[in-house]
Amino acid sequence: MVVKSKKTMGLIAIVIASALIIPCSRAGYSQNRINDDTSLPTQKASRAKAISDTKLHLESLLREHGGWEKVRTRVGLLRESVLEGREPDQGGKSAFSFFSFKNYEFNLTFTRVSLLDRWQGKTKFQNYQKEHRDAVGVIVAVDRELKKRGISLLLVPIPSKIEAYASLFDPKIPETFPVSPARLSFILELLEQDVEVLDILPDLLQLKTTGDEIPVYQRERHHVSGLGMRRAGDLVAQRLARYSIPGCDPGRFSDKKRMSKERGRNSTPMWVWEVLYDQEPYTHVSDSPIVTIGDSQSHAYRTASLASHIARATGLKVTDLSQAAGGSFAHHRFIKKGMGPNMTRAVVIWIFSSAYAELGKWQNSKWPE
Repeated sequence: MVVKSKKTMGLIAIVIASALIIPCSRAGYSQNRINDDTSLPTQKASRAKAISDTKLHLESLLREHGGWEKVRTRVGLLRESVLEGREPDQGGKSAFSFFSFKNYEFNLTFTRVSLLDRWQGKTKFQNYQKEHRDAVGVIVAVDRELKKRGISLLLVPIPSKIEAYASLFDPKIPETFPVSPARLSFILELLEQDVEVLDILPDLLQLKTTGDEIPVYQRERHHVSGLGMRRAGDLVAQRLARYSIPGCDPGRFSDKKRMSKERGRNSTPMWVWEVLYDQEPYTHVSDSPIVTIGDSQSHAYRTASLASHIARATGLKVTDLSQAAGGSFAHHRFIKKGMGPNMTRAVVIWIFSSAYAELGKWQNSKWPE
């Protein structure tokens, strides 16, 4: 396919993203009716297909690039370049920074961890990780506890910036090359355990190659950009389309493009899409059937955050319980603040920077009876 112009293709990307907004039910709310797979076989089938499709895509990607051995060999060479800790030669004011945001050690570690063969919970950073348990095991345990309570879990591990921009370090590397074997094996293990995982990387790469000049990651930080957040919100909404969650009203939501001026977060100005509700800046609620938990990948940019765009795309305000660097212990926060006798939850969306599967402090929680 021939790309006619950057401006045209950029517009097409935005229109496609907007078209993903889903209709929603206005029927009476029943938690069991929404989440009980035995009473709604179509939900079970839809979920199973989503898991199967993700697994088939990742396995196909590995075959396309020669299998695990060849992938790991090439990533090893890329990792050597990253270990040097030198920014790729890009030039210009809009160049990406992989290492220089505030803490050099953190950014070098974060990028290097993304290129590991597997995550085993052995990487320590500034004594943060005093005790580490298997991330997959903890996530599977949370998934099972939520299922007991009629609540569905959707995991959204955000890929690292180098997965979208590896070609800055190696110009010959294919656009779709899986530069994070650890993240792939992490997702595949979860899928084998019947945990639903949304991989947003293919869509970020699609956005990146449409010719739009807006990047899909922040230039200085590790967060997905405003454009990437907007697309990710639409992708989550597609997954939630299987649930008949009441009270949705997409007509009251909209968004507008603005330049981000958040001091201390991104020194290079960046476009974000601020979510509006009745033409006013959107705010979360505490009692939504949709709950987002995790780290700053969920709440960065505030009213233009991923959590806000999930609300826009589903047409329903959400409860956001995310906190900075909180991806690996988000389930503790949900148990403490997201559960209660007057709280009826349908879906928990767990969003975190995927590198924290290695860097985070993963521990099981005691769930209330």
